[in-house]
Amino acid sequence: MQKRENNSMLEGSKKQKVSRKSLTGIQKKELCQKFVDSGEKLTQAELKEMYGIGRSTVSEILAEKDKWLNLNENSILASNKRDHPLLFPKTDEATALWFNAAINAGLT
Repeated sequence: MQKRENNSMLEGSKKQKVSRKSLTGIQKKELCQKFVDSGEKLTQAELKEMYGIGRSTVSEILAEKDKWLNLNENSILASNKRDHPLLFPKTDEATALWFNAAINAGLT
């Protein structure tokens, strides 16, 4: 059996590998603000090119545009690139209270 050479038609149909890029909350807010300021005339493809992210990512951000437009720039979400829900929110809250009490008592 002969080994097949790369077919030029197949090479043309291969997708180009894109490196993953995450945006901070502030960048997501800016993206939404640009979209709103344009009278919602900017296309997702144009926003995709501006920020170097995928079109589906733009779509996901715009689906939550109210959340991003109301983002407090001093909040943790502003600098985070990902928003993961807590698995155990009550445990995390209790740990934070304990930690703050330890700091206030001078134990750390």
